[in-house]
Amino acid sequence: MSLTQEDVAKILELIKNSPYDEMKLEMGDLKLVLNKQGTQSSTEFKSNSVTTVLERLEEQDQTVPQTDTIVAKETVDSSVEENATAIPAPSAGLFYRAPSPGSPPFVEVGSMVSPGDELGIVEIMKLFISVKAEIKGRVVKICAENEQQINTGQTLFYIQPE
Repeated sequence: MSLTQEDVAKILELIKNSPYDEMKLEMGDLKLVLNKQGTQSSTEFKSNSVTTVLERLEEQDQTVPQTDTIVAKETVDSSVEENATAIPAPSAGLFYRAPSPGSPPFVEVGSMVSPGDELGIVEIMKLFISVKAEIKGRVVKICAENEQQINTGQTLFYIQPE
């Protein structure tokens, strides 16, 4: 599946007119984060990215809706070991470390996890999205507090592979 000029224009209009500051889109190898705030930590895109599509549109003098910034996010925390894997937030919302109030957290620093283990929950408009471990390893850092407002792509955990 590839993006057409119309698709890109629609995506940019969606983020521009939405109440959200950030949108994450994944289609096959294409991974895109659109951010209205202009926060930029890294601009590493694949060749089929929206940046390339936007450049092509501009070369063809096509009208492209304006957004504040288009960025790819990859948070690097120097206080964790080099080969630790960052687990990002699947969407913006409220982050919960436990399944319910008064329950113990899903994981703590030092907890061993396997792929698919639940690490936390993100709530957005009464929809609950599980944050799951992607690798087997030990939780070495928890980057968000319980009931903290988070953004799409924000690093929530670092897991040291075992």
